[in-house]
Amino acid sequence: MDVASKSSGLTSLQIYDSDSENEDESTASCSISSKTTERSKSACGVGCKRPFVVDISVDTPRLPKHGRLDVTLPVPEIVLQMFSNSKGNGEDLSLSHNDPSLHMGRTRSFPHVRGNWASYLYLPCLNNTLMVELNGIIEETRKYCEDTLKIQILPVDDKHLSVSRTQSFRHHWIQEFVDNLRHTASGIETFELFFEEFHAYVNDEKTRTFIGIKVNATENLLRIVNTCDKCLADFQLDPYYEDASFHISVVWMLGDMKHLVEKKLIPYMNAKWLQVVESEPDLQILKVQQINFKTGNKLFQFPFAEKTKTQN
Repeated sequence: MDVASKSSGLTSLQIYDSDSENEDESTASCSISSKTTERSKSACGVGCKRPFVVDISVDTPRLPKHGRLDVTLPVPEIVLQMFSNSKGNGEDLSLSHNDPSLHMGRTRSFPHVRGNWASYLYLPCLNNTLMVELNGIIEETRKYCEDTLKIQILPVDDKHLSVSRTQSFRHHWIQEFVDNLRHTASGIETFELFFEEFHAYVNDEKTRTFIGIKVNATENLLRIVNTCDKCLADFQLDPYYEDASFHISVVWMLGDMKHLVEKKLIPYMNAKWLQVVESEPDLQILKVQQINFKTGNKLFQFPFAEKTKTQN
């Protein structure tokens, strides 16, 4: 490579001595104008035709003698959000979980805590014919409320018979609890419950009123509740209500409306229910075949053993 060629490729660069005693290392800078040069065979010796671009339009901090800049780079916002409890706009996510406007006016019994899941145990209602009849009564009652009483009621989507309170369950408890419950449920046989009448119920917080169809508290049902209480006690969780009124909730409304419901709706719905059971008496019977454990978005099912037939 000749001296002339080498000289022409560097005419646009101003080189500063890195060992200069006259400049402070923290403030020294160099300014290099944008320049595109063509590497030729004579310049690089390999016939490279790709343009070589130098484009530095702002002052660049001079490297210290140790060869690196002592600069702390900011953490990207997307990474910060991954480990925060807030949305990008600074809103606390726990507040959105507890915002009644996002849940049809409903409020939580306890605050949302990451890693803790709302959990409860229940007996599912698996009689499809019964569900059809109950849904018919609910629809007639809804129209009656809107047209006559001028109030709004909403159906309960997952109709079931609760055998525990709804409580906060830590994620790492789940597997041990499930194993204990599976072992206990394996010794329970299927049994029957009998529906009685509709009754009004208000939650502990007095924020919602429910209408449920009551079932009789048989010895088998009480044994299941006792079994669940023992499993929950291992995790220092509360037992079920001492004087529980077992029922399947079918509709709900906001606020403490028990007085109005008992006076206006319960007689109306019981009259409809009486018409159903007079025509189909078997619908008063609920065969209990399993217990379910709902925790967060997970569902565990524990079927009971088929009842053995007694020989005469």
